[in-house]
Amino acid sequence: MMNMKKKIYLLAGLFLLAVSASFAQNGKFDVRFLVKTIDCTTGKAVINVQVKASNTQGMFLMGDANYRFDYDPRIINNPVILTQENFSSQAPASDVRYGIQNLNGSSFGPTIGTVSLNTTYGGSGTGAASVGINWITVSTIQFDIVNTQLIQNNCFAIVWHTDTIFPNSGRTRAVFLISIAMATSTWTPM
Repeated sequence: MMNMKKKIYLLAGLFLLAVSASFAQNGKFDVRFLVKTIDCTTGKAVINVQVKASNTQGMFLMGDANYRFDYDPRIINNPVILTQENFSSQAPASDVRYGIQNLNGSSFGPTIGTVSLNTTYGGSGTGAASVGINWITVSTIQFDIVNTQLIQNNCFAIVWHTDTIFPNSGRTRAVFLISIAMATSTWTPM
């Protein structure tokens, strides 16, 4: 026969399991780039990194996020974050639940550069920012244009990392902080 203390732990564990299940998120998302400006006179290209839920059933609370994408450093280079629109404690977002965004983990090679845009959630799972079905700008990133001859029709290639390109883009759910991987713009628990 169980003693009273073990019964309390068992009931508490079952309660937490039930509460955790009630907060589960489908978490399907889409990401995109939106070219803001390409100015060959100043030698700057500016893009917005945006995210949204794939559908109403996939709406989620944003936890930590890592947006990884490749670019051609022979065309554009030297990525910097111009503004942190959402999911950041820095203005204009000014959301104290999140840390300052950074590009830690970004790399540069002779033919491939990789941007690793990172957001960090510091909350307890309650009060995290909700991501719905409308596009939300995460941040605005600026590149130096290093070769205007290679920009054709105001276009340059930027390629998202998926589950076939390691390390891939990913998010965590704010409620449980469970690690998630990006695969063709959808979340699947690891």
